[in-house]
Amino acid sequence: MNVKYRHEEDDLFPDPTMLRQLVGILNYLTITQIDISFAVQQVSQFMQAHHHLHLVAVRRIICYLLGTSTHGLFFPNGYPIRLNAFSDSTGCPDTRRSVTGHGKVIWLRGLLLEIGFPQSHPTPLHADNISSIQIVTNPIFMRRSNTSK
Repeated sequence: MNVKYRHEEDDLFPDPTMLRQLVGILNYLTITQIDISFAVQQVSQFMQAHHHLHLVAVRRIICYLLGTSTHGLFFPNGYPIRLNAFSDSTGCPDTRRSVTGHGKVIWLRGLLLEIGFPQSHPTPLHADNISSIQIVTNPIFMRRSNTSK
């Protein structure tokens, strides 16, 4: 938790093949294990130059998966499920790219549709990014978006 992965942390991992395979497997698991998406995304940013710290992170993700293998979600029949999304304004300290995952909302809506819970309302996206909040609440931008529809 709260670990920032950077390129210059420690010595390079001598044989990154195993580490790349593990990250690939974890990346595949994010399809059904959404809760590990952020951690796997953080580690997978360093596919070209893995360090020992990244192996530690991969081990922690695997331990988490082993410890939570009996957990799940229960969707009771007859109750509508309304998706709400929350986004953090974090970014990679090396590339400065956003790692918030806004596109996950579209994917989650599709997943809910496939398992029988279609979303009939727009999904609100709650963000803590100050500039995004200012753009959304600025009346000038609101008029432009309303006239472009």
